[in-house]
Amino acid sequence: MGRVFVYEHLTGGGLQDGGDSASCLATLLVEGRALRDALTEDLLRARWAVDLLDDPRSGVRPPAGATVHAVVDRQAQRALFRKLAGQADHTVLIAPEWGGVLLAYCREAERCGAGLRSPSAEFVAVAADKHQTIGRLSAAGVPVPAGVAVAAGAALPDSFAWPALVKPVEGAGSLGIRRIETAGAAAGFPRQAYRMRLETICAGLPASVSLLCGPRVGGRSSGLDAEARERPVGPLTALPPGSIQALPAARQHLAADGSCRYQGGSLPLEADLCRRARRLALRALQALPPVTGFVGVDLILGPAGDGSSDVVVEVNPRLTTSYLGLRRLCRDNLGAAMLNAAVGQPIPLGFENGAWQFDVCGRVRPDRSAAEAGA
Repeated sequence: MGRVFVYEHLTGGGLQDGGDSASCLATLLVEGRALRDALTEDLLRARWAVDLLDDPRSGVRPPAGATVHAVVDRQAQRALFRKLAGQADHTVLIAPEWGGVLLAYCREAERCGAGLRSPSAEFVAVAADKHQTIGRLSAAGVPVPAGVAVAAGAALPDSFAWPALVKPVEGAGSLGIRRIETAGAAAGFPRQAYRMRLETICAGLPASVSLLCGPRVGGRSSGLDAEARERPVGPLTALPPGSIQALPAARQHLAADGSCRYQGGSLPLEADLCRRARRLALRALQALPPVTGFVGVDLILGPAGDGSSDVVVEVNPRLTTSYLGLRRLCRDNLGAAMLNAAVGQPIPLGFENGAWQFDVCGRVRPDRSAAEAGA
């Protein structure tokens, strides 16, 4: 086997940035550490050598078995990133979208000639912008919530369908999302220094679908044929170039305090809901630039049983917290499958019949409520 460079921004030097992003970095640190450790452990079990950057200030220890490169300052962090990305057989980036962080590291990795197995800068440039993503999906006929863009420093519009959600155009981890109940509350909402999107609230079940995407062909995706659209999850042989495999869908657990803060999830969804979610997630990716690697699509599954009220909320161009539950549900090595899918290699991939709950801290446990409901 070869080497994989797993760059997780929060533990790998992102705290060196400081400034007004420091509090956000600290908020997402626990989730970033959980994803880094889970992916690293899977790759080590598959006998890959794994390189990590580690900022001692993060206060979290890297997984045993990985080769750890300590970050002492911002200059050293950038130099190590370029060196490791350029030398590794595969590079996987895990970073928040806000402030252009993920996009900047994608571009840096591509300049280094990295074998990037997470989404490219071309894809991230669209998906990291929530308003642009929704616009593209809507133009392609994919159902999405109605909404408007709000410029940096601008007030919320005085006419909208309340209640509504306001969210950063570039965001991660549900940071900065608020529920606005009335026009009066909208008038009193503080102006923000970043672009926002004001969005209609759609009734239904918050859900997410994770997808493994095959390699691009000549800079373009070969698209999805009928088999790829409805292919059941595992076992698989190989993911053809440009093809996409939707994994079992998850229920999202969101805070009920108006922040819509993401707290984790549970999976898999019931069979009918899972089919609806996977079908809509595949439609969403068809409307966006070609992509390789692991992608998450967030949706609302509406009350109509035929799926006619389902909508896509956003697309996450990176490893998401659902990975924590999926790897426990998976009979095979999900990290190895992700790499193999990205380069068009065979991906034996099957899932158990159990049910799991997971949270942003990395805790995963059997979902007893699902087991009792099915009894």
